[in-house]
Order: sequence, then structure tokens, then C-alpha cells
Amino acid sequence: MNAVLKKIENLGVALESLSKIKQGETSDTYLGIYDNKKIILKVYKDSKLKNEQNDFLHANLMRQLSNLELFPKIIHISDQNDFFIYEYFKSTSYEIDINFIKKLGYKLKEVHRTKPKVQINTFYDEIKKYEIELGEENLKSIFGNLDLLINQSKNENNQLVFSHNDLIKNNILFNKDICFIDYEYASLNNMHCDLARVIDEFDLKKNDIKHLLDSYDYGERTNFKNNIDLWNKINLYVDYIWILVMQKRGYLKKASKDHLKYLEKIRLLGQ
Repeated sequence: MNAVLKKIENLGVALESLSKIKQGETSDTYLGIYDNKKIILKVYKDSKLKNEQNDFLHANLMRQLSNLELFPKIIHISDQNDFFIYEYFKSTSYEIDINFIKKLGYKLKEVHRTKPKVQINTFYDEIKKYEIELGEENLKSIFGNLDLLINQSKNENNQLVFSHNDLIKNNILFNKDICFIDYEYASLNNMHCDLARVIDEFDLKKNDIKHLLDSYDYGERTNFKNNIDLWNKINLYVDYIWILVMQKRGYLKKASKDHLKYLEKIRLLGQ
């Protein structure tokens, strides 16, 4: 952290009143003041991790997302991808009502319409990197089942879009409009990955899903439920694999509650 602060100081960016607001597995997040405005400083933990991550952190891509209002305004982003600074987006409490759901669908469509100006990996590329990194014989069935599900999803819908891939509630900010943060795991992927995630995160019901899809401009919906069921399973496997990767890198303890929870869910899938 001291090295990052020194680098920021050398850039002539004077940050004040920094306080850590989130300690994550891969990065730490700080709230501070710059030019009399609240800012967020995000610092990635080590160079080994940075080299393994997707090109989502490429400065030009993050600027592109910011210019499209799909990410807060960027103050500075490091070319070494070890930190970046962006304006604080004040998220307010919100109800999961028609207004919120329609804005969520519209904003998600805008993300999926984005044409990255830099080359980024596919979702499948990222999964293969995890498989190589873990390299454990007893995980062959996990990755084998995941491969089958991904291939099945390709048969249902093989179109790839720019996908966030981690749209949990904490990464969806709302204040009159919706803003997404934490694109760490973004890739080219099937659109149903994000759709399935937000439907699950907000426990959307049938009528809610209709409003979401209308604002997303989804189109023909004959196979929609099959696609969502499929991607709920894929997301479950990926969440479990991510926990194993974090454990191997030393960011999470072995046999954590989340580890066991996801393992039990996978067992219940009968895959």
C-alpha cells in the first residue's frame, strides 16, 4: 500500500482522509477525498494475481466503460494495473420495484452492447485458466460437469457479449440511475450469465422477470427458462471453483463455510 501511495503522490494526485472500507480477497478498497470530492481508491494485492486476471483492468477498457456511464468517472488508472481511482458513486437504499427492475434491464443491455476496444478473453478461456491453476485430479468431475453445461449453453445460444459475470448486489449501485462496479471477472460470455445472476440475486418473480426482459429488449422467450436454469447451474459451479482458487492463493481458509455450502449445492444438482 505504501508503494502505491508513493506512486500516486508522484503523479501529483493528492488524496486526503483515506480509510479502508472493504478488504476483499483480491483487492482492498478505500474511501477518500480528492479535489474536494469523495473518491474510491482500489488497490490490487499482488503482481501474481494481476498477471492472472483478464484484460478487464486494461486502462482503455475501463475508460471506455466510464465514458459509456457503465462505471463511475475515472480520476486515474495505473498502466501497471495495480490501482485505480474513481469518483464515489453514492448508492441509496432502494426497493426492488418496477422502476428499479426496468433500469436494471436497460443498463444490463447497455453493458452487453459494449464492443471492447481491447482484446479480452472468453468466459471459457477464464475457466480453463482456473482448471490449469488448480490442477487437482479430484476436481476432474467438477470441471467435466461444467464443460458439459457450457457446451449445452452453446447449443441453446452461442452468441457472445461483453459480460460483467459478477453482478451480485454489492456490485450494483443505485441512485436515480444504476451503475455497475467491480468488473474484475468480465469477459465475452453468454448473455444469460448476467441475466441469471441478477434474477437470482434479487429473487425476481415471474412478473418482475417480464419487466426485466422488456427493458432489456430480450425478444423471443421460448427457451428463456431453460437458459436461466442452465446458467444458474453454471454460476454455481463457477462460484465454487472461484472459492477453491482463492483458497489455493491463500486468500481464504480451507473448508470455509462458503466452500462447504457450494459443495452441498452442487451435490444436490445431481451432476
